[in-house]
Amino acid sequence: MIDVAPHHLLYLALSGSRLFGSDTLQSDVDVKGVFLPSKKSLYLQTAPQQFSSNTNPSDSERKNTVSDVDVTVWSLQFWVKLLQRGDINAVSLLFSHTHKSAILEGSDPAFTARLRELEPRKLLKRSLGGMMGFAYSQAIKYSDKGKHLRAVNIALEHLERVTGTVGAVAETIVMTVADSALARVEISENGQPQLLILEKAFDLTASAAWALKPLQQLEGRYGKRSRIALEAGGIDYKAFSHSLRVLEEMRLLHESGRITYPHEATFAALLRDVKSGRYEYGELTDLLDAQLERTRAAEQGSVLSEDVESSDAADFIVSMYEGHNP
Repeated sequence: MIDVAPHHLLYLALSGSRLFGSDTLQSDVDVKGVFLPSKKSLYLQTAPQQFSSNTNPSDSERKNTVSDVDVTVWSLQFWVKLLQRGDINAVSLLFSHTHKSAILEGSDPAFTARLRELEPRKLLKRSLGGMMGFAYSQAIKYSDKGKHLRAVNIALEHLERVTGTVGAVAETIVMTVADSALARVEISENGQPQLLILEKAFDLTASAAWALKPLQQLEGRYGKRSRIALEAGGIDYKAFSHSLRVLEEMRLLHESGRITYPHEATFAALLRDVKSGRYEYGELTDLLDAQLERTRAAEQGSVLSEDVESSDAADFIVSMYEGHNP
């Protein structure tokens, strides 16, 4: 599936919806793993942090399909660092062994056994910073991206139609977007009127042709997921499902220090329903608020420590080199 030579592959497991139990017939295949860097690469300080492969290139405009496979394999040392940062994908990999069908061919039995007997609380901090950041960003940032992309598209559409200045269509753009936070005309510090699109300023006397390029670059930054959100009326349903899942996993970690995959059947079904757009925006925010409240309550009595002992992580890494001579 992926070649990490001359390093030693320790572990490969399903990730994403196929691990969580929320996959559908259209879900692609996500795989995460860990490798042990060769001692030579450590001595020479050339050890890589990760290897990746994807059957759908990053510059492709098409969405992943069920036939696509996305693989990322981290070095053991880098994976442990990601765990301590609360990286959501690294944390999922830590508990992937709880899903009986998730462990893939090529995994080292000794490492798999070590995972099963490992005490996760020795590697996870109470803050779970990366996970919380992911949960908030998915719900708040991406749910707005469709609206932002629409504002940029409206501006591009009008500017492409004129041969004059930005000022010739500025009022029309503002009226069509109808949201002053996304598009408005205001006076700059030097006293000149300007059009602001997502806080990017365009002098009204500038040519419309000149304004096209920076707006096209702005449009490109929003990527494929924003276009999906735009088509769905500005709501990124997949982002909401990610947020609900991550908040639930944080709750489980605070309450028990562990996650078990796949998720409980009713919760997995909820994630599928959210992804498929079966909930209105108001219902989604209510679900998210309720989940956030449960997670915050669990955090108050968390079983996780404020910090982790660096020696625990170091001992874990060193132990994996014992018996291996990569």
